[in-house]
Amino acid sequence: MSSSTYHLNRIIATGKGCSGITAFKTEREGYSEEVYLDRGLSPLFDEDRNVLGIIVVAKEVTQQVLIERRLKTLGELARRTSGSHNCVISIFILYIHY
Repeated sequence: MSSSTYHLNRIIATGKGCSGITAFKTEREGYSEEVYLDRGLSPLFDEDRNVLGIIVVAKEVTQQVLIERRLKTLGELARRTSGSHNCVISIFILYIHY
């Protein structure tokens, strides 16, 4: 069972939504790539509180995930090299969130 199927079944069974960042494989402009979505899934109920459906709200956060990975890698590199060389590494990243 896929992760998406598991979440859908759990929402139907419990009536409770879920959220989180999920990776998906997709194709853009002829190239395969991994895309990250921050998504929230919420059940829709009828008058008797039976789950009629699930609404999904998602925002692509691929660039944010990649920036966080790069910063983590650079931080690890800086920790490993600190004290072993007489050099200073300065990194300036401007990330604008709309």
